Parts: sequence; C-alpha cells; structure tokens
Amino acid sequence: MTHLRLLVDVAVERGMSVEACLAGTGLHARELSDSEVELDPRLAVTVAKNVLGALGDDPALGLEVGSRSHFTAFGTVGLAIVSSLTARRAYELGVRYLNVSSTLLRLAIEEDARELRVVIDAAGVPREVRAFFVARAAATIVSLQHGALGMRVPARRVTFTMPRPRSSEAFARVFGTTPSFGAARDVFAVDGATLDRPLPCADELTARAAEEACRKLIGAREGRASTAARVRELLWLDPANARDMEVTASALAMTSRTLRRRLLDEGTTYRALVDEVRAKLAEELLNEHVSVAMIAERLGYADASSFIHAFKRWKGAPPRASRAASGRVRK
Repeated sequence: MTHLRLLVDVAVERGMSVEACLAGTGLHARELSDSEVELDPRLAVTVAKNVLGALGDDPALGLEVGSRSHFTAFGTVGLAIVSSLTARRAYELGVRYLNVSSTLLRLAIEEDARELRVVIDAAGVPREVRAFFVARAAATIVSLQHGALGMRVPARRVTFTMPRPRSSEAFARVFGTTPSFGAARDVFAVDGATLDRPLPCADELTARAAEEACRKLIGAREGRASTAARVRELLWLDPANARDMEVTASALAMTSRTLRRRLLDEGTTYRALVDEVRAKLAEELLNEHVSVAMIAERLGYADASSFIHAFKRWKGAPPRASRAASGRVRK
C-alpha cells in the first residue's frame, strides 16, 4: 500500500470522502493500490493540500501516515532492507534506492564516530505542505527501522526545520525522544554503536538477490529516460491525434497506464508534452503565414476558437499577437 493510499485512508477515517481527497488529481479510488501512483509529485502534493486544508495544517498527520508504513509496501527495496546483514547496510540501501522512487524529497547519509544521520532535503516540496512530507519521511524511517530490527529503538536525536507544532508530544512518542524544532536541517540520527550489529532477519543470499533486483530497477528506470523524447517525436508527426493517449501508447508498444507511469518517472505528463509540442508547432506555422483556421485543423482542434483559447493559455497572448511580434504579419 502506497503512502498516497495511506494518506487517503487516514483522511477517510477522520471524515473526508475519497473524492474530496483526490479532487483535482484525476485519480480514481481504484488506482490507489498502484504503488507507482506516488511517482508524480503533483498528485501527492495535491492530495496533501486537500487533506490538510480539510483537516487542519498539522504535521502530526504526516507522522501517522509514515508510522503506518510497512517494509512490504516498498517491495524489493523493503526486502533488501530487512534482509541486510547490518543496520548500517540497511540505512545505506534504504537511502540509495528510495531516492530513486521519489522526486519530492532527497535523502542523504552522514556519519561520524558518534552517529549516523539521515538528512532529509525538502527543498523541492511546496512550503505549505513541506512539514507534512518531512514528518512523514522521518516516521517512515522509524517504521522501516522497526521492521529491520524487530523492535523500536529510540533515535539518538531528531531535528526539524518546522516550527514547534501543537502536537509536539506526538513527535516525542514516535521517535522516542523529544525533537528540536526550528533547526537548520531536518535530521534523523541513530547511535553509531548499534550500526554493525547483525539484524534479526539478516540473510546473505536474500540480501544479494534483493540488491541485484534493486540495481535492475534503477537500470530499468534509467533506460526509460527517453520515453518523453519518443512521445514528442510521435506527437510532432501526428499532432491531430495528440488527444488520444491510447494511440500514442500503442505506437510505443505499451498500455496508456504504463506510458503515464513512465512519463511520471521522468517528471512530466502526457498533457504537458502535448501542450509543449502543439505550442512549438503552432509558432512555427504562424511564422510560415499559415492561417489560424488551418493551424487549428492541423493540431486537431474542433475549430479556430478552441485553438486560440489554447494558444492564450500557452503563451499568454492570442496567435495574432505572436505573429505580429515575429514581424511576419500576414497581409
């Protein structure tokens, strides 16, 4: 079960409807079981804004979502973590591979003689939901640590950049220590003396197999880096059919759902690529003195007014203004 599904579950328990949680995302309840839905940060941010707006801006909600996480929800990565030979290796694997599946937060490890620190970088998260995502990430670390160690171990220290929340007691319960708020960085630190102890579920063969699967996962994602470029090429060749994602996906020998996932992996969407290609092609055709009506037809719009409306959305001005600015006004 994904973090997105967990957040919706918590919100529903507190009286929200699933529809209210997903408003503005285009998602349906049945899609929440898909572990890859969270790959689009805009979806996760929109849902978080919906929930926090309805239930109150309390970062303790992030604690609750993160605390409900279980290593099985992370698939092969979770298996690699719990089967690691030592806690140090589990932290290294978790940070390395979980970074691959998120474009919202970045995790990094720092270590000295006293402690190992997981640093949470939330610079890419909108400010209004940043505290929620940081709290969720820190609580998830605790939950994964519990799964790997088989018991709860208090953090050596925890610091948050967020101001002290109303529910600061909830933070102390989750982390086993009272965090510092208003700090310079978001940090979860554990005692360095515990890092090399064997884990209860340590299994060298399982760990090797899981790590190899993780490496293949990263390779597969890197190999899909050209998906957006391939989509652009197809849209450029046939912009009139740009609205039909099924046609494009079929041409790429995949389902529309798979295409959407891969584009989200790369930080974009099909709609964004359609707008990008159409805007560029429209400008080229305007500069070639093609009429607005013909451009609308070429791009697959029902009529010229629909195209003009879209062009204004892309460029902030109507096609005539763009043509005039180019110095190639058709006489």
